[in-house]
Amino acid sequence: MSDKNNNGFSSVKRRLSKGISILTFPGFIAAAGFAFLGNGVDVSSDLLSANEVFTYIHFSGALFGYVLVPLFFVFVLLWQKKISRIEMPILSDRKWGFLGAVAGAIQVFMLTWIDAPERAGRQLKTLSKYVNGDTVNTLKSIYLASSDPRVGLLVDEIQSYTLVVLLGLLLMYVFVWMGKKLSIHMCAAAAVVTQLFIGMFHLYNTIPVDQQFTKSFGLPWGGWGSDWLLPFTLGFLFYGGGLLALIYWARRAERAHSHDELLGGLALGVSVPLMGLLM
Repeated sequence: MSDKNNNGFSSVKRRLSKGISILTFPGFIAAAGFAFLGNGVDVSSDLLSANEVFTYIHFSGALFGYVLVPLFFVFVLLWQKKISRIEMPILSDRKWGFLGAVAGAIQVFMLTWIDAPERAGRQLKTLSKYVNGDTVNTLKSIYLASSDPRVGLLVDEIQSYTLVVLLGLLLMYVFVWMGKKLSIHMCAAAAVVTQLFIGMFHLYNTIPVDQQFTKSFGLPWGGWGSDWLLPFTLGFLFYGGGLLALIYWARRAERAHSHDELLGGLALGVSVPLMGLLM
């Protein structure tokens, strides 16, 4: 009877750890962090439509770059037999597999830093073909005057977020080529949680108290007034720490990584956003 119970417990543990590993796939974590940050400030839809740059920084772009591009790349590698398994437990497989993740992160980075501002500029350029220069300058002045400053702040934080994700992946790729295996799950989750804390802290600290925040993914942003720092910090410690602990347990339960590899991924993920504060 005890053997059956042990086997049943092991089966549940194995399935649970596998499910957690799939749900915390680094691309999902990065895309979720992008959406979380994008929903962090209460900016009404009419203001969003008036801020052309922001309308192009959309969650669908993050979902495509952080999730679909890496997965497509991995499945192509499996089809071509360049890698042995989708989990890529072998270090040599990761030299191939990480290329898709890096390419997707570059796509999101380009979207937020280059493509979105250029599209807004092209709209003004197109408009200038139909009206004279004075009218364009007047419309531009009206647009800038009516722009909600929170949108500009949020765009800055989203751009910083995509930069951190890209740098984290590039550094992880360097470690792979050096023959060092680190946990990409832990690295991604730690980088996302740390950068979200930094970005949301900047937004809370900059935007006036009377312009409160929306509830992002059910978390109680808003309604704290000037006493936001303690619940904000405790919330990140509870939810972020819980997420990291869950990933740590799942990856160990699957025997995907050693303690050193998990802690190394955690250290790398935390260090990239912190280095950004010094620059």
